[in-house]
Amino acid sequence: MTEMEKHHIVTHIKKCSNLKKALFFIIFLTIFLKSFEVSEDIFAQLTETHLLIKEKRLLKARESLDYMLEWFGDELNPLEKDLIRYFQGEIYLLEGKPSLAISNFTAILTSNLLDKASLEEIKTKLAKLYLASGNSRFALQFLDSTNQDSKTIAMRYIAYKELNDFPKAYQNIVLMLEKNAQNLTLWKEYLDVSVQVGIKPKTISIDKFLLEFHKKDDFIKFYQLFKLYDMEYQLALFIDKFFKFAIEQIDNQMIDEVIGIYLKLMELNKAKNFIILILHSKKDHVLKYRFKLVDIYIKIGEFEEALDILNDIEKNRSFGKAHIYRGQILFLQGRYFEAREEFFQALRFQTSKHDGVQKLNMIQKFLD
Repeated sequence: MTEMEKHHIVTHIKKCSNLKKALFFIIFLTIFLKSFEVSEDIFAQLTETHLLIKEKRLLKARESLDYMLEWFGDELNPLEKDLIRYFQGEIYLLEGKPSLAISNFTAILTSNLLDKASLEEIKTKLAKLYLASGNSRFALQFLDSTNQDSKTIAMRYIAYKELNDFPKAYQNIVLMLEKNAQNLTLWKEYLDVSVQVGIKPKTISIDKFLLEFHKKDDFIKFYQLFKLYDMEYQLALFIDKFFKFAIEQIDNQMIDEVIGIYLKLMELNKAKNFIILILHSKKDHVLKYRFKLVDIYIKIGEFEEALDILNDIEKNRSFGKAHIYRGQILFLQGRYFEAREEFFQALRFQTSKHDGVQKLNMIQKFLD
């Protein structure tokens, strides 16, 4: 995993835990004061230390902790000592001294005096520290014994990927994606890991994720991503989903690609509906898409609809291609002599002469 990719995942971890972090310290201290295991004097001093740390006044925060150790000394009970260790660990983190922070947090886990929620939080901190130091195995020892939330799932994913355990990495990236389906970085990670575990991107269903995509900005970036991974069907579904504003941004080549994808996958009704939307939205190249619609109507056996369009196309001008399509319809209806006449008419047009000759050669054996 590149540093940039790791940065995006770490940002995701931070985002998931911001609200929880805001209330943590107040709850953390209040629980113990109410249980009468922390004296009011120590509680007041710890509260002051917490505020100093939040304000990044680390020297004053350390002085506050030193004051408690000096003046209360032997009067401190084991729980109060663990709380002081906790704030010492927080200061070490902000000072960029991870090994000292690890030492303090590990000591707190060893004594096991804090409440379950607080111990879970400390395990997560230790996992994050070990992960940052490149020790993914140690990180997982703590993560495997913590509750699953967005933050720990993201860290598990990083750890397993660092260890090349792609099946477990895949399990965690799926959970992450389900909670944040619009995150492009997570999608890139998800597709990369899918390849590593032998899952072809083109087989991945995006149906449940389509409901999450509702921003115009999502269109181009995800279009490019799905195209990069040759996710043809997903690409077509995505354009269908975003059609109302996608039609303003995609070019005719993209439109032709989507139609081609549906035809290749024999999704003829989807192709038909897509072209109808195009004809209602685009003013240019309408003739080309009307002929494509005729072709699809013929493929699905809706001959009257195809003929209606052909008749409308030729109100003011004749087209060799229209004679080819009429001939095809007549041929499929078993009206071979009438079909032959249409193919003959196609020979009058340079653009359809080649097709006309081929069709005449084909139909001759039905007339003999």
